[in-house]
Amino acid sequence: MTNFQKSTRLHILANYIGQGWSGLMAIVFLPVYIRFLGLEGYGLVGVLMFMQTWFTLLDFGITPTINREMARFSAGERGAQNTRDLFRTIEWIVGGIGMAIAVAVWLSSQWIASDWLKLRTLDVSEVARAITLIGALVALRFVEGIYRGAMLGLHQHVWLNAATTLLSTLRWGGAALLLAVWAPSLVLFFGWQMLVSAATIASFGWKINSELPGGAAPGRFSKREIASVWRFAGGSMLATSLAVLLTQLDKLMLSRLSTLETFGYYTAAWTVAAGLYQLIIPITQVYFPKFTSLAASPKSSDLGEAFHQAAQFLTWVLLPPASMLIFFSGAILQHWTRDPVLTTTATPLVSLFALGVILNGFLYIPHIFALSTGWTRFGVGMNGLSLLVFSPILAASIHYHGAIGAASVWAAIHAVGFLIGMQFFFRHLLRKEKWRWYLWDIGLPVAVASAVSLLFRWVFKDTTISVIQLFLIYAVTVFGVSMVVPRIRQFALDLIVGFKTHA
Repeated sequence: MTNFQKSTRLHILANYIGQGWSGLMAIVFLPVYIRFLGLEGYGLVGVLMFMQTWFTLLDFGITPTINREMARFSAGERGAQNTRDLFRTIEWIVGGIGMAIAVAVWLSSQWIASDWLKLRTLDVSEVARAITLIGALVALRFVEGIYRGAMLGLHQHVWLNAATTLLSTLRWGGAALLLAVWAPSLVLFFGWQMLVSAATIASFGWKINSELPGGAAPGRFSKREIASVWRFAGGSMLATSLAVLLTQLDKLMLSRLSTLETFGYYTAAWTVAAGLYQLIIPITQVYFPKFTSLAASPKSSDLGEAFHQAAQFLTWVLLPPASMLIFFSGAILQHWTRDPVLTTTATPLVSLFALGVILNGFLYIPHIFALSTGWTRFGVGMNGLSLLVFSPILAASIHYHGAIGAASVWAAIHAVGFLIGMQFFFRHLLRKEKWRWYLWDIGLPVAVASAVSLLFRWVFKDTTISVIQLFLIYAVTVFGVSMVVPRIRQFALDLIVGFKTHA
C-alpha cells in the first residue's frame, strides 16, 4: 500500500468519525429539541440552516481558495511567508464580512419575526431576539468554515475531527441539557450555540497558526496575495453562489409561503436526508487537496485512477443508506420518532430529498476534480442553467402543492443536473474514463441497490417492518453493492487472502 493510499484512508476515517459524530448528534437530539421547543420553535432551526447557507454567497470563493492554496503550500508549491500573508488577509476580509452579517440580521430581526415568518403561538419579541442571535451565530460559523477549509488544505484531518467530535457534543448535547434542565427557551438554545462556535474559532485559529512555520515577518494584509488568487476565487464564488441559490430557493420560498409549523416539518425531513451529506463531505474534503497535488504531476494516469477510487468509494458509502431512506423512510421515521403525525407528513419528503441528495452526491467527485484543475466553469454552467429553468417551476409547484411540490422539484433539479452535467464534464476532462464511470462507478451499484430495495419492499409489503428487518435489508444492500464496486470488492478479497495467509 502506498503512502498516498495510507494517508487517504486515515484522513477519510478521521473525517467520518468527526463529521459522522456531528451529524449523529444533530439527528439524535432532534426529537429532544422538538419536544422542548415545539415544531414551530424548531422551525427557527430551519431558519438558521438556510440563513447560514444563503450567507455563503458572501464567501466570494474564499473557502475553496484557502483550501487549495494551503494544499499547494503543503505540496511545496507556495512559500511560507506568502501563505501567512494570504491567510492573514483572508482573516481580515472574513472578519469584516462576519460583522456585516451579524449587524444586517440584527437590523432586520423585528421585520423577519413580524412580517416574513408566519407565527402561530410564538411571541414575536422572543422570536426577534432569537433571530438576532441567529445572525451572530451565522457570522461565527461563516468564519469557522473558512478556518476549517484552511486546516483541510493543511491535511490536518485527524486533529480537526478530534476537535469537531468534542465540540459537536458540546454544541448539541449541551443545548439539549440546557433546554431540559434550565428552560425551554429559544434565546438559551441559540445563545449556547454561539458560545460553542466562538470556542471553535479560537481553537481552529490557534491550530492553523501553529502549523504555519515562522518566518522573517508575521503575516500581514497583502493586496498582492489577493490578486494572485482572484481568478480562481471568482470562478469558485460564482459556482458556489449559483449552487446556494439552486439548493436553498425551496426553503426561502416555503418559509415565506407556508406556516412556520409546515416549515418545521419540512426542516425535520431535510435534516434526516441531509445527514447523507455527512457521508459525502469527508471524502471530498480528503480528495480535493489530493487532486490539487496530483493535477500538478505529469502522471495523468494517477489522476484518473484517483478519480475512480474516490467515485467508487463515495458510491459504496452513499448508496446503501440513501436507498434505505428512499424506499423505507416511513418505517425508519416511525421507529425513530414514535410520532405518527410527523412520520406521515415527513415520509414522502424524506424519500424525495434522499433521491435528490444521492443524485447530487454523485456529482461531488467530478465537481471537486474540475476545481482542482482550475476549471470552475463546470459548476457555474451546470448550476446556472438549472437555476434558470427550474426557478419558475419551483414557485408554481410550491404555490399549488406546498411542501411536497417543493421537495419534488428539488429532486428533479438534481436528476437533470446529473444527466446533463456529466456530459459536459467528460467532454472537457477524462474523456477515456466516461463509460468506466457510468458503468462501474455508478450504474451497476445503483442497479443492485435498487433491486435489493424493491425486492424487500415486495417481501414486506403487507407487514410492519421491524428494526431487525431494517438492519437485514441494509446489510444485504451493503453486501450487494460491495460485490459490484471494483475497488471495494478487491479490497475485501485482499483481506480474505491476507487472513488465510496469516491463519
